[in-house]
Amino acid sequence: MATEIKEKRKRGGQRKSVEHHKRAGTYRRDRHGIPLEAMGPLEPAKPKHLPESKRRGARPPEDWPITKADELALEAGYWFDIRFAEHFRDFCRKYLRHWEGRWRGDPFELQDWQWKHVFGPLYGWFRYDKELGRPVRRFRMVYIELPKKNGKSPMGAAVGTYALYGDGEGGALVLSIATTKQQANIVHRHAIKYVRVSPDLCDRSKILEHQSVIRYPALDGTYAAVPSDGTATNEGPQVSCLVADELHVWKGRQQWEELRWSFAGRTEPILFSITTAGDDFQSVCREQHDKALRVASGQSVDHSFLGYVAAADDDDDPSDPAVWRKANPSYGTIILESEMRSSWEAAKDSPSEVEAFKRYRLNIWRTSESPWLPYDKWVACGEDYTVDDLIGERCCGALDVSTVRDFTAFVLAFDCADGKVRLLPWFWLPEAEVENKTRSGDFRIWRQHGLLKATPGDVVDYNIVEEDVREIVERFQCEKFAYDPWNAEVITARIEEATGVKRIEFRQGMATFAEPTKRFEKLVCSGGLAHPRHEILDWMIQHCAVETDKNGNIRPIKPKAGDTRKVDGVVCSVMSLSMLGESEPRCIYETRGPVVV
Repeated sequence: MATEIKEKRKRGGQRKSVEHHKRAGTYRRDRHGIPLEAMGPLEPAKPKHLPESKRRGARPPEDWPITKADELALEAGYWFDIRFAEHFRDFCRKYLRHWEGRWRGDPFELQDWQWKHVFGPLYGWFRYDKELGRPVRRFRMVYIELPKKNGKSPMGAAVGTYALYGDGEGGALVLSIATTKQQANIVHRHAIKYVRVSPDLCDRSKILEHQSVIRYPALDGTYAAVPSDGTATNEGPQVSCLVADELHVWKGRQQWEELRWSFAGRTEPILFSITTAGDDFQSVCREQHDKALRVASGQSVDHSFLGYVAAADDDDDPSDPAVWRKANPSYGTIILESEMRSSWEAAKDSPSEVEAFKRYRLNIWRTSESPWLPYDKWVACGEDYTVDDLIGERCCGALDVSTVRDFTAFVLAFDCADGKVRLLPWFWLPEAEVENKTRSGDFRIWRQHGLLKATPGDVVDYNIVEEDVREIVERFQCEKFAYDPWNAEVITARIEEATGVKRIEFRQGMATFAEPTKRFEKLVCSGGLAHPRHEILDWMIQHCAVETDKNGNIRPIKPKAGDTRKVDGVVCSVMSLSMLGESEPRCIYETRGPVVV
């Protein structure tokens, strides 16, 4: 009654009509509509599938981009039917309305790039499933990587809303999922607003906003927001659609791998992941990024995977509007040039802000929030040499022994005859940590490739480490090796006694690290250092940061406790370089022959 009185006052005593609320976007079924129980389901009126004779070779329209992956799919018997793609586009036009900004109240019209690169392919490609005896959608896994402000969240909400209402699947379970409930709610809030401002959807729905749940009673469907802790997907009902947000901040692999098993029992499930570029090159996100590029180019074949990555190149000029357009497919529509220019002007005078601009507005992967070394310089130092190639070269080493469950590293630095310093690293980790899926590095693959040695149990076996290091220093006739006395006194004493190789105490402070850290940096940037492209050492260098004191001295710093990223191999490399620098100078006749005068 109070609501009616307020409305009458606003309208000069007249109550707003249902039609007025619908036009204004303020319609609420629970206030203005008919009882939920009286509403039936939407009638999607999906088109019928093409007869088999017309499927062969059915392609997207001529003006659509066709990837190598699409060509391979056509050869494998897949086909394209634009009527199903248009059904999704018509659903967006008819039922979804923008609810914020300058488009509030306007229909959700797909932009050209969204239509041709994402939604058209997702809903237009099909294959024939012999077990089911009918056609099903080609794509089950979707990876979309875009700079910020290109409309990722509305896209994810559109996919989730269509899966609940437009697919016509009974008992649909749709989830917006992210690392936190708050992040998952970003996409889900868009979906709730879509339903709120659509009379047709709102009339048929029960919204539990405080629980982040939309229910569609006519088909027993549910759309909810959940954190990526595995509790929503590893047990209970099978998921029909997952919208995974900001994949670049997901840590470890456990939750991601559990998602693969959440679709059993569904015939056309979709895992729709959306993200901006990240900073961890060993993450699940980077894995999906690389796969998207490989699949599109035909280097890898996975007909069920759809990827779309929009980004500038690392050597592009970040101040160039042409680069802004290249990286941002929504440039000129959602993103205005004046807004991009303002962002660039605010960032250009600060190196750290420029790095953030490249990552978030140009979608260029960065190696760390505060990277020490330019990763392209490190990559340029990679060489194809083997362990045997360095036998006989002068070398010193360093040992970094882990506390209990972390990496133990040993690195040899070789002062080679051609004037370069070359590195050889070794790594150990407890078996339990290798199998720990919450880690960000792909430890199991590294073990399979012989790059990482797993010791039995859930703590590092120092006896195995000691035996291996003894064999290494004897094989290469190591002159001396550095060690951190805090937790390696016993093991290094035994190695020294058994091999005769002198150990040198290396305190973990600025005084000892400053000179070799600067030297390491100079060698990398000048090309005077070489490494064997060891994947673990590459991974560690990508996110290694340094501490700087008031005198400009620097030292590598280890990540905070609980961070799954590690830098032990980099620390060890700097320590070994310090030992090499203290060695006796090389005789001139070792680098050249005698000169006759």
